[in-house]
Amino acid sequence: MVRALAQFVSVLFHPLYVVVFVYALFTIVNPFQFSNFDRIEQGVFFISLMVQSIIIPIVAILMMKFLGMIGGLEMEERTDRIGPLIVTGICYLWLTINFMNNSDVPPFLTSFMLGATISLFLGFLMNLAEKISLHTIGIGGLIAAYCIMIYKYGYGYATVQIAGGEYYVHLMLILAILIILGGLVASARLYLGRHVSREVYGGFLVGLIGQVIALRILF
Repeated sequence: MVRALAQFVSVLFHPLYVVVFVYALFTIVNPFQFSNFDRIEQGVFFISLMVQSIIIPIVAILMMKFLGMIGGLEMEERTDRIGPLIVTGICYLWLTINFMNNSDVPPFLTSFMLGATISLFLGFLMNLAEKISLHTIGIGGLIAAYCIMIYKYGYGYATVQIAGGEYYVHLMLILAILIILGGLVASARLYLGRHVSREVYGGFLVGLIGQVIALRILF
């Protein structure tokens, strides 16, 4: 039961989903940042974001598995991660460049994508020596990005619409939930035996560092 839960948490909070999670949180915390987009344009933007940050890397990983370039989808060996990290890094870099060249994209998203790209390439370099946790790089970057988000763009509360009703949620409550989720992700990776403690903590640090560097560069 516990193992199944750990697997579920690992899949649900896979690092490839972090870009979409941050986008969703940003639309909740400060939807006014997307005032230059109408509904159709925002939908197209979201689909494009999903394709480039999730779909293309997943298709590439599946192709690598089919061609025998990686041992398995879990990528338990460090060498299995090299190809997928390169493909994902290229997609992230492409998104970052496009965001920088599009004045309609909120500066925070540009900063986040740059930070995610930096963290990914740092993770790639570290992976050459040690199997750092990509899950905690992702969740660490998510938490760091959210802290930056609420500091620069938050208004104390977020508006959430559920079943036609509108609810106000304190931004600190969301932060507390994210921290708990970060602990769950780290615990899941440790419980499944995918990483040791230093690899998990190192992942958090790399995710944080990438966002801080991007913030210093762009703001």
